[in-house]
Amino acid sequence: MGIFTRFRDIVSSNINAMLDRAEEPEKLIRLMIREMEDTLVELKAACAGVMAETKKIQRQRDEADDRARFWADKAQLAATKAGTTSPGKPWSKSAVTGSGPTPWSRS
Repeated sequence: MGIFTRFRDIVSSNINAMLDRAEEPEKLIRLMIREMEDTLVELKAACAGVMAETKKIQRQRDEADDRARFWADKAQLAATKAGTTSPGKPWSKSAVTGSGPTPWSRS
């Protein structure tokens, strides 16, 4: 948790500097505590946002994996039904369109 350590060091440094030049340390300490509490709330909110985004991305990845498996199974089934087990070219232009001319051929 490098960010929290760095944050603690900065706050500690700022507290010491402010206390050195403060006329009323008690008021200053109350103010700093209030600011630190506000910062803590912001950090917790940011952390919760990152965790939620991580879970969302994981769900999307899982859904994509499921779709990929689904289509891979369909492709394997189609290849098997076509009489081949290799993922080569189970379909050709003539097999799809018949033996006549095709719109994409240069005849």
